[in-house]
Amino acid sequence: MSPAKETHSPYTVHPGVAIVQKWIEELPGKTGRSLEEWIALTKKSGPATEKERREWLKKEHKLGSNSAAWIAERLEGKGGGLARRLPENRLRVGGSAVLRSARGAASAV
Repeated sequence: MSPAKETHSPYTVHPGVAIVQKWIEELPGKTGRSLEEWIALTKKSGPATEKERREWLKKEHKLGSNSAAWIAERLEGKGGGLARRLPENRLRVGGSAVLRSARGAASAV
Protein backbone atom coordinates (compact mmCIF):
# COMPACT_ATOMS: atom_id res chain seq x y z
CA MET A 1 0.00 0.00 0.00
CA SER A 2 1.46 3.34 -1.02
CA PRO A 3 1.38 6.34 1.28
CA ALA A 4 -1.47 8.78 0.75
CA LYS A 5 -0.61 11.84 -1.27
CA GLU A 6 -0.93 15.16 0.43
CA THR A 7 -3.34 17.40 -1.35
CA HIS A 8 -3.34 21.15 -0.95
CA SER A 9 -6.65 22.91 -1.12
CA PRO A 10 -6.80 26.33 -2.78
CA TYR A 11 -9.15 27.35 0.06
CA THR A 12 -7.84 28.75 3.33
CA VAL A 13 -9.49 30.52 6.21
CA HIS A 14 -9.17 34.29 6.02
CA PRO A 15 -6.24 35.49 8.17
CA GLY A 16 -8.55 37.73 10.20
CA VAL A 17 -10.47 34.70 11.42
CA ALA A 18 -7.22 33.14 12.62
CA ILE A 19 -6.42 36.32 14.56
CA VAL A 20 -9.72 36.16 16.46
CA GLN A 21 -9.37 32.42 17.07
CA LYS A 22 -5.85 32.94 18.43
CA TRP A 23 -7.07 35.76 20.68
CA ILE A 24 -9.84 33.53 22.10
CA GLU A 25 -7.36 30.70 22.73
CA GLU A 26 -4.78 32.97 24.41
CA LEU A 27 -7.25 35.02 26.49
CA PRO A 28 -7.24 32.72 29.58
CA GLY A 29 -3.44 32.68 29.73
CA LYS A 30 -3.21 36.46 29.44
CA THR A 31 -6.13 37.44 31.65
CA GLY A 32 -6.98 34.45 33.82
CA ARG A 33 -10.47 34.23 32.29
CA SER A 34 -11.89 32.62 29.17
CA LEU A 35 -14.06 34.54 26.73
CA GLU A 36 -17.15 32.91 28.22
CA GLU A 37 -16.05 33.97 31.73
CA TRP A 38 -15.44 37.56 30.59
CA ILE A 39 -18.87 37.66 28.98
CA ALA A 40 -20.53 36.27 32.14
CA LEU A 41 -18.66 38.73 34.40
CA THR A 42 -19.45 41.69 32.16
CA LYS A 43 -23.10 40.69 31.87
CA LYS A 44 -23.38 40.33 35.67
CA SER A 45 -21.27 43.25 36.89
CA GLY A 46 -20.64 45.54 33.94
CA PRO A 47 -22.42 48.70 32.82
CA ALA A 48 -25.50 48.71 30.59
CA THR A 49 -24.21 50.03 27.26
CA GLU A 50 -21.58 48.68 24.92
CA LYS A 51 -19.51 51.87 25.11
CA GLU A 52 -19.59 51.88 28.93
CA ARG A 53 -18.66 48.19 28.99
CA ARG A 54 -15.61 48.82 26.80
CA GLU A 55 -14.40 51.59 29.08
CA TRP A 56 -15.16 49.53 32.22
CA LEU A 57 -13.20 46.54 30.92
CA LYS A 58 -10.25 48.77 30.07
CA LYS A 59 -10.28 50.78 33.30
CA GLU A 60 -11.32 48.20 35.90
CA HIS A 61 -9.77 45.08 34.38
CA LYS A 62 -6.86 46.57 32.41
CA LEU A 63 -7.86 44.93 29.12
CA GLY A 64 -6.55 46.33 25.86
CA SER A 65 -8.82 48.26 23.50
CA ASN A 66 -9.39 45.36 21.10
CA SER A 67 -10.12 42.82 23.84
CA ALA A 68 -12.49 45.19 25.63
CA ALA A 69 -14.29 46.04 22.39
CA TRP A 70 -14.63 42.42 21.26
CA ILE A 71 -16.05 41.32 24.63
CA ALA A 72 -18.44 44.28 24.84
CA GLU A 73 -19.63 43.71 21.26
CA ARG A 74 -20.26 40.01 21.86
CA LEU A 75 -22.64 40.93 24.68
CA GLU A 76 -24.59 42.90 22.08
CA GLY A 77 -24.71 39.83 19.84
CA LYS A 78 -22.36 41.38 17.32
CA GLY A 79 -19.73 38.65 17.46
CA GLY A 80 -16.79 41.01 17.94
CA GLY A 81 -15.54 43.67 15.56
CA LEU A 82 -13.03 41.72 13.54
CA ALA A 83 -15.03 38.52 13.72
CA ARG A 84 -18.08 40.38 12.46
CA ARG A 85 -16.23 41.85 9.49
CA LEU A 86 -14.45 38.58 8.72
CA PRO A 87 -16.96 35.77 9.24
CA GLU A 88 -15.75 32.19 9.57
CA ASN A 89 -17.28 31.32 6.24
CA ARG A 90 -14.96 33.72 4.43
CA LEU A 91 -12.26 31.87 2.55
CA ARG A 92 -9.29 32.83 0.43
CA VAL A 93 -9.08 31.38 -3.04
CA GLY A 94 -5.92 32.16 -4.97
CA GLY A 95 -5.42 35.40 -3.02
CA SER A 96 -9.01 36.66 -3.38
CA ALA A 97 -11.45 36.67 -0.50
CA VAL A 98 -14.65 34.78 -1.20
CA LEU A 99 -17.85 34.79 0.84
CA ARG A 100 -20.07 31.75 0.84
CA SER A 101 -23.79 32.32 1.29
CA ALA A 102 -26.06 29.98 3.24
CA ARG A 103 -26.91 28.32 -0.08
CA GLY A 104 -23.27 27.64 -0.89
CA ALA A 105 -22.81 30.08 -3.76
CA ALA A 106 -19.55 31.96 -3.72
CA SER A 107 -19.01 35.58 -4.58
CA ALA A 108 -15.69 37.43 -4.84
CA VAL A 109 -15.01 40.22 -2.39
